[in-house]
Amino acid sequence: MIYATPISGVEYELEPFWSIDMAIRPRPQPRPRFNKGRVFSNSKLVAKFKAEIAVEIGRKNNAPPPDRDVPIHMELEIGIPVQNKRKWGTFHTGRPDSDNILKAVKDAIVDCGVLGDDSQVVATEICKTYCPAPGLVRIRLSRIIVLP
Repeated sequence: MIYATPISGVEYELEPFWSIDMAIRPRPQPRPRFNKGRVFSNSKLVAKFKAEIAVEIGRKNNAPPPDRDVPIHMELEIGIPVQNKRKWGTFHTGRPDSDNILKAVKDAIVDCGVLGDDSQVVATEICKTYCPAPGLVRIRLSRIIVLP
């Protein structure tokens, strides 16, 4: 499939290179808080979430990360756990915000060596839905190949 950037119209293709599905509860990365000159940016729940991602990635056979100048497309599916079966598969429009979960996921995959730097991610697709417990985080990474 051929894609095009919305402003310049540059055409490109996606070359998938890494994916993982994790049955874990997604947690948002909180904004940094300041107190008496000190910066606090992590909560215990986010630290646990990142550690769970690291464990799941550790179980997967990983290839070396792409070079830091390679642009990356990321697909992120977030499943927010809910008891009500009728809601499963429907869109989740409440908190936590998808962009805050994205920050935590990107930090975790960089810490695990899947990517060299999270600034490589230049295009992102995020979908947030309800799902059964414990939750779902599905990540798909693709290299962006610019067409001549």
